[in-house]
This record gives sequence, structure tokens and C-alpha cells, in this order.
Amino acid sequence: PAESPSGALNPGELFGSRYRIEKFVGRGGQGDVYRCQDTEVPGHTVAVKLIHQATRTDEERAFAMRELRMMAAVSHPAIVQFKDLGWYGARLFFVMPWLQGTTLEDAGLLSRKEARRIFESIASGVAALHSKGMRHQDIKPSNIFLARIDGFDHLLPLLLDLGVAARDGDAPVAGSPDYFAPELARAWPTGKATGIGPEADVFALALTLRNALDPATAPTVDPFSASSLEARAEKAVSPPTTPDTAYLKSTFERWMAVDPEQRPTARVFLSELQLLTAPKDHRAERARLFRRVAP
Repeated sequence: PAESPSGALNPGELFGSRYRIEKFVGRGGQGDVYRCQDTEVPGHTVAVKLIHQATRTDEERAFAMRELRMMAAVSHPAIVQFKDLGWYGARLFFVMPWLQGTTLEDAGLLSRKEARRIFESIASGVAALHSKGMRHQDIKPSNIFLARIDGFDHLLPLLLDLGVAARDGDAPVAGSPDYFAPELARAWPTGKATGIGPEADVFALALTLRNALDPATAPTVDPFSASSLEARAEKAVSPPTTPDTAYLKSTFERWMAVDPEQRPTARVFLSELQLLTAPKDHRAERARLFRRVAP
């Protein structure tokens, strides 16, 4: 936002007597994010997330820590990590690296080569989450950050925001409706998400990829419309419609199948992303063989 919304903290205020606010960055469903200077390390800029909900009991404090527990459980280069934590009154704050870059949402149309590089990294992170018995539950373009880091030629993809992540035993209905898997769309009106598994993340990951390759035809879901939710719950999302992705039709249909049992695991999805560049790879291999046998 161009201006800080009501309730945002002012520049100059401190988190934990150490992190001085430079500016308000944005507001999400779980908390506000600020760019801050670490007063103990001159020149060190960090991102601080301040949770909206105040905590008054030990149970509430434990619940507020759930996102940090999720982040701490998985050490993976594609999943953002936290550096420090503290309490601003009765509200939890935690500190993350400040990264320059953009989100996938703002990146626009991707080539299949670009998409493979980005999504192989993100899918590897999602597979790591699943291996620890967790699901992200809110995979979407705005939660995939493409960071510019000194020494790297390419933007490095990071999966953000584990605020609604859940363990296998948990069953909250959460996420962004536009990226709901069919089983989440069915569960949304009742709030009962019994049986939701990691396959919902694979659907959201595939749909995010589909929209990156063909943003003009990205489908939407109105969570306040029974017919819109029913359509997502019962009808398969169409694969990308561009001419150069036509050969991927059956692959996307499997990745985004209405029946979660027909979808691959995140690890298999990762291995199948090589199909994005298969035509070019085949041409390069034919050219290499031709150069070898032509004499």
C-alpha cells in the first residue's frame, strides 16, 4: 500500500529494543510486515512480521508460535526462514531476511524454461514440507518470491507465508479460493476439512504454474458463491491454452485432477517438470547427435 493502514506502527518505533521500523510494507491475513534496521548490526536490514492477534494465555501464545514451528521444522533453501522473535506487548513478532525482488504475481507471463527453473525449486521445498508431515495450504503467485541475491545470475525462488500451514493431524480450511483444490472448495462452506492432504498443495502448485504460463485465462473462484465453489469442486480446471503448451494437456489434467488420488506427489511433480522444456531438449539432443555423426 502507498500509505500505512489504520493500526500500523510508525517509523522509528522499536521491536524488542533492537529492530527500528523504517516503513510499513504490507498487511496479510495473519499479520503486518515492516522493513526494519537492526540497531545492533549497523547496515543490516530485516523484515519483521507482527501478528495481529494479541495473546493473553499460554494456549494463545502457543498457537501464535505455530508458524514459527512450521518454519523451524524445515530447513530448505526455497522456504523462508526466521532469524529472531520477540513480543510487542502481547503480540508475537518474528524477524526474517529482508530480500529485494518481486513476487511471481508481478512477474507476468513466464516462458516454459523460466517456469521450469522457478517451479523445480518451489516444488522441492513443498516436497520437503510434505516429508515432515506438513502442508503449506496457501500456495499462490503472491507467496512465491523471486529474490535478487548478490553473486547469483538468476532470481532465486522462495516460498513465503506459512501462516496457515498445517500438520497432517490438523484440518483447518484455509488458503486462497482462487487456488483451492476441489476438496477444499467442497469443504469451505462447512469449515470441516477432514481428509485434506498434501495433494491439495500439488493442485495449487500446478494451478500456479498453469497461470504463469497462461495468465490471460486464469480461473477464479468466488468464495461467497455456491455455484462458483461447486464448479471448482466438480469440474476440472482447463490446462493452459497457449499453442506451445498444447502437448502438456494430459500432464496438467493429471496434476490438477478433481480426484486427489489421481494427482502425483510433490516429489513426482518435481521430476515431471522436465517436460516443460522437453521439446527444446529433444531438439538440442538431435542437433548434438547430428554434429557427432555428420562427418
